[in-house]
Amino acid sequence: MKKGQISTEYIVILGMVIFVLIPIIYFATQTTTDTTRFNNADLAVKLIREAADRVYALGPGNKETVSITIPSGVNKFEVFNKEISLQLQYHGGKSDFSLITNANLTGSLPQTSGTYTISLLVLDNGVVSLSYAS
Repeated sequence: MKKGQISTEYIVILGMVIFVLIPIIYFATQTTTDTTRFNNADLAVKLIREAADRVYALGPGNKETVSITIPSGVNKFEVFNKEISLQLQYHGGKSDFSLITNANLTGSLPQTSGTYTISLLVLDNGVVSLSYAS
């Protein structure tokens, strides 16, 4: 009789531990995922800005390519004049990542998640043109 009672108590205790651990594991997983997405978004904007500033400093005809990873949940990723802007949707709302460059920018950037190669070319008028390939 005592062996059966001890086994039942162990099952109940194990059930309570699992009941407590599941929300903690879920929260930790969500936080880690969001942090990774934020870091990828921030890195993508920084890499493009740094490359744009480098080719702009070298003058017309210079070209550079950078590889970036776009995280899931991107609402918009665009360039306008001297600004690179990325808006990221996450569980708690939206975050904007934007940086200003020394060069005027033109072109388009990817709007879906994935890894892309961004080509930056300084045109004769000094504007940096962006294009991408997956």
